[in-house]
Amino acid sequence: MKICGHKCFGQDSAVTFIDTDKKEIFALNADRVSRIKKDNYDISPVLDVYSSRFKDVDICAYSFGVFRGLDAVLETKGTSYYWLNWQRHLRKITKPKYLADIHREKSAAYRIIIFLKSLMRPQTFYYKLLRDYFWKQYMAGTLPENFHQTKVHQYIVELFGRYGIYPKKFEYLDHHTCHAISALYSSPFHTKQRVLALTLDEHGDEYFSKLFIFEKGEINLVEGSPTEKFFIEDQSFVTSVAGMYSNFTQAMGLVRSVDEGKVEALAAYGSIHEPTYNELCKAIEVKNLTFKVDLDYYKTLSDISYLESIKEKIGEKDFCSTIQVWLEDVAVEYLNAAHKKYPADYLCLAGGATANVIMNYKIYERTPFKDIFIVPAMGDEGSGYGAAIYAGVLAGEDMSWIKDITMPYFGPQFSRSEVKETLDGFDRIKYEYVGDGWIQTAGHSISQNKIIAVFHGRMEFGPRALGNRSIMANAADIEARDRINSHVKKRPWYQPLCPSLLESERERLFVSSFPHKHMATAFLMRKEFWGSLPSAIHVDGTARPQFVEKQDNPNFYLLLQAVKERTGFGCVLNTSFNLHGRTVVHTPEDAIVDFVDCNLDELYIEGHRVWMK
Repeated sequence: MKICGHKCFGQDSAVTFIDTDKKEIFALNADRVSRIKKDNYDISPVLDVYSSRFKDVDICAYSFGVFRGLDAVLETKGTSYYWLNWQRHLRKITKPKYLADIHREKSAAYRIIIFLKSLMRPQTFYYKLLRDYFWKQYMAGTLPENFHQTKVHQYIVELFGRYGIYPKKFEYLDHHTCHAISALYSSPFHTKQRVLALTLDEHGDEYFSKLFIFEKGEINLVEGSPTEKFFIEDQSFVTSVAGMYSNFTQAMGLVRSVDEGKVEALAAYGSIHEPTYNELCKAIEVKNLTFKVDLDYYKTLSDISYLESIKEKIGEKDFCSTIQVWLEDVAVEYLNAAHKKYPADYLCLAGGATANVIMNYKIYERTPFKDIFIVPAMGDEGSGYGAAIYAGVLAGEDMSWIKDITMPYFGPQFSRSEVKETLDGFDRIKYEYVGDGWIQTAGHSISQNKIIAVFHGRMEFGPRALGNRSIMANAADIEARDRINSHVKKRPWYQPLCPSLLESERERLFVSSFPHKHMATAFLMRKEFWGSLPSAIHVDGTARPQFVEKQDNPNFYLLLQAVKERTGFGCVLNTSFNLHGRTVVHTPEDAIVDFVDCNLDELYIEGHRVWMK
């Protein structure tokens, strides 16, 4: 059976293709192809390049199933049909290359130019008028019954049809169940007697969190925390734990639903502000296995100007620390209550909020679960992955084989001849083909404190670079972190870098840990090694590691071995291969463009060593 699962449009739009007969998976975020970070358009950039992979689809499964519009988000509004078509024609005019180009489009002068150009494209102008008309009807609450579902379905059918893809069946599945399925079936716990799964994100299908029990091959919903809708100055909002965190992100002057990791990073430098922490505890509390929202307190803490006034009073570090500690505490309190009522040794986590690695670490440290699995694609890109698995389960397919795939290398790869052809098209670089010798050469360069990039094999699916689209450096070099932040990726000074290590180094270097492979949780490094690997740890002594075994990624394993031979530690800094504000490189051309722009020393790309002239 051939199944296409997708988060069709909106932020983290992505598509997954599973061939259950061949036991093959292909999955890719749309923004990796468009190169517009957190692109809120649709999956057409993926289909533009890879539509041939999606022929003869038996089931097309979308990771949303409720279209009543309560969430007030792009993904479930029928009015998105018009907005997305407007965006499609707009992009033909503007041809945005990076996120900065989308921001530029929001300027008044630029909008006037686009409007005048759109008059010369009647279809573009037509869509804009319809979009505005139906948006007014939506806000007035006068849209026809089933309007949202009908128009969303129409858009999906038309989108796939443009690429000659005509699935035999379309399914619309519960958002949080898709998240839970993505984690449960990817985890090594699939055969365990009882597993709990918690989903936690901003909103989806009228809930922001659900708790499931997986037992004897069946998944059952235990409890859910529904979103509540409210308005501030005629703008609609919904309540959620993750939404509260995003409020603080926005008050920091950062981009909500994008820059939460920066809040998490800066939080380690501060202390909690008790009055604000107490307000947060009143806004959302754990009661009867739900996150119970007090709407009055929640509204107050959704007033960005109010939050900004608190930030000015207590400082950015304490402001970030307060929301971070609250998130950790409320999640731990909930899961301790869940474990007490439904004892289980194993826990799966999914949903955008579970990208918070310190929260995941505190869950591991402060709850009774023996082992925890966080799905590598924890955001909404993973909901589409879960939709594909869930559709297979509902169709009676055996999907248990997915648990044996330990690494999410589900994206595209490129041949050496394709890479050479691309390299020959750039004038500012030199290169040599070193074949399999690149591993030892790269290991030597890292040990000499060079900062390199690696582009090899299939791309990772999810937000973390796991050795195939990575920037790497010597974790023992005390200057490596600051050099990468300031000169290579050009991002805030306080953001930590994460280590990839040999699994055999895990117990030696960390106080308490489990064999985690995906950089989705932190662990505390033993203090005696803080001075040995200074760039691998954050200010609080934690690191977000990837523990590598040979079967996970043979080339990366050998590279870590080569580094250990030279430095005494099988450990490198590993961050995603991209500039700040761009997405992880997708093609060889992307890799070379970012290499030239990134102040890197070397690039190793499919057996070629590249350096600047």
